[in-house]
Amino acid sequence: MHYYVAVSSRFRRRGLAKLLITSAEARCRAPAYAATTEEDNTAALALFAGLGYRAYRWRELDRRTRVVLLKATCGYDDDVILIKGISPRELAADEGDAEEFNRRECYLVWLGVRR
Repeated sequence: MHYYVAVSSRFRRRGLAKLLITSAEARCRAPAYAATTEEDNTAALALFAGLGYRAYRWRELDRRTRVVLLKATCGYDDDVILIKGISPRELAADEGDAEEFNRRECYLVWLGVRR
């Protein structure tokens, strides 16, 4: 499952983002989850930390892990990737899935938007 979480400023600080994320996790029942955000998005960093995610800066990751995870997150080179459940290297272990995901969910969607 690939999704984005955004809450209108009028409705923030009510637990809606937490509800959306925990609902998605409950539906997926995956062994690991990943999200990205900018380093200065303290609200998102606190939210994900409270849900058990660990933050990693892209520059901290080895090149192969970084490349695979950028594909798996549609290439959003935000400052931070947040991972829950396993290490970045373990998450990046199945490079084939990341390549197919990037083609299907990122590249083809991008082509459709451009038309």
